[in-house]
Amino acid sequence: MPRLSTATARTTSTKPWLRFVLLPALLAFDVVGAIWVWSTFGQGLWLVGSLLILVLAGINVAVIAKGATAFRWMLPTLVFMLVFTLAPIVYTGFIALTNYNGNHLLTQQQAYSSFERQTHVPDGTPAYAWAAYEAEGGGLALYLIPQLGEEAVVPDDLLGEEPTDGESAQPDPEATPSPTATETEPAEPTPTDPEADEPATGDLSDVFATAGGEVREATAGTDIFGAPDANGFPATIDGYTRLDVVQAVTRISELSATSFGAEPTVYRVISGSRAAAIENVYDIDRDAGTITDRRDGTVYSADPTGYFIAPNGDRLTPAYQTVIGIDNFVQLFGNEKIRGPFLEILLWTLIFAVVVVVLQFALGLLYAVVINSRFVNPVAARVVRAVLLLPYVIPAYLMILVWAALFNQQTGLITAVLDTLFGLDPSWINDGNGARLAMLVVGLWLGFPYFLLINTGALQAVPGELLEAAEVDGAGVFVRFQRVVLPLLLRSIAPLIVLAAAFNFNNFLLAYLLFGGNPPKLGAQVPAGETDLLISFTYKLSFDFGNSDYALAAAVTVLIFLALTPIVVSQLRYYNSWRGED
Repeated sequence: MPRLSTATARTTSTKPWLRFVLLPALLAFDVVGAIWVWSTFGQGLWLVGSLLILVLAGINVAVIAKGATAFRWMLPTLVFMLVFTLAPIVYTGFIALTNYNGNHLLTQQQAYSSFERQTHVPDGTPAYAWAAYEAEGGGLALYLIPQLGEEAVVPDDLLGEEPTDGESAQPDPEATPSPTATETEPAEPTPTDPEADEPATGDLSDVFATAGGEVREATAGTDIFGAPDANGFPATIDGYTRLDVVQAVTRISELSATSFGAEPTVYRVISGSRAAAIENVYDIDRDAGTITDRRDGTVYSADPTGYFIAPNGDRLTPAYQTVIGIDNFVQLFGNEKIRGPFLEILLWTLIFAVVVVVLQFALGLLYAVVINSRFVNPVAARVVRAVLLLPYVIPAYLMILVWAALFNQQTGLITAVLDTLFGLDPSWINDGNGARLAMLVVGLWLGFPYFLLINTGALQAVPGELLEAAEVDGAGVFVRFQRVVLPLLLRSIAPLIVLAAAFNFNNFLLAYLLFGGNPPKLGAQVPAGETDLLISFTYKLSFDFGNSDYALAAAVTVLIFLALTPIVVSQLRYYNSWRGED
């Protein structure tokens, strides 16, 4: 045996020339990975960065370590398990400890970047007439002539909405629309009138600004600027070609969306004939965690609640994610309007999972016993079994929608038949108990074919000798079933029963598609319904609620995970018992 191991080690060892090729490639891969990790940490994505470090470390160990042959084969599976199984679990647990919701979507660094991109036109900013030029390399530039005595009039969609309710509501920086030309073509500006009244800011010189960040005072006829035309614009600029009227009209959207010059003051085209100087709204000090509004000098400081708050209580948006500890769990159990509906949904989820599995198993076993009996023709048994398996073969979402239509209060066939035969008011389906009963019926219908299938196989595996021996001892049919068949049956399918309970514990399709969780629970502060399971309740918290409370939904998900963990442990116990028997 030692010789075989040595031979195997020799054949699987990495050849020197292969290592000579792999190590430089691995080094290059590590450099790229390190840059990626640094970028994720810079954006505040600590979990993603840590995950990348683990993956990089595993790849390096697999390539470099001499005794890592088996690990190399396992590495892809381990990476996929880490990325798609363990990482989501850890990330969900982390989200449960934050304030992540519809108002707190960004990290703090992303929020800073968002504020850095917000601009405004200062009061009294003069308007500029503009002419566009294009560099030989393709970059755009503007030559700007101040229109003395004329203030810039900027479209509202460029400035954003006014703050409301004590909260500075800023426009979404990613969705800031480009100004729209207000004229059919960029009219040539009129020459500067020396007799015109000068603005309070005093004389302003011409400006030359490029999309590449260059900005400087300019005078037509000097330096690189050619002689002025009738409107005061240089006819030529060294290294640039002037756009004519047709070209400017054709590219007005591009010009309007381009910032010329460098921060903190940039120039933007605001109409077919006018441009304006636009400044950043905020000065940001990331180290101190403060944002200063240039318009009025208000200082907003980062707050543990995830907002930037001024001394007078005003808040800036967008807000950012921050760790709040176990506050979501405290709210889940401490807020009466959340605790009550949550505990009721938890209780109903447990009842549904247990009751529906018991009913599915009982009905499936009954059909399996009848079909397998010697009194049923084998051909007829196969036909009946195939028909009974249809609910298990047809997509569940389709069957659930059919049942939802059958239970409809106004047009449903089931409610109409019950009303006709027994005088049962169709409004029973809008009662909590009635809707839950209907949900159990549908769950039974969808799941019993599965148990019919596994019970049929398990019954056929029961040794006939044991049944014959019990019959010889005088045991009747029911005694043989109770003392011989059922114990052997449960021993073989008990793990499947447990897994079925776990599945129904998280039966989202049935809970959401049948009645949408309705009827709603009155007085609840969260979107909770009488037929909601924990999984559908979590979905509503995340996507059907006005504030999209992802953090509270993550807290519920963590509790679901903890509730199902004993089921996984029980499966390991059964697995170990099977190993011992083998």
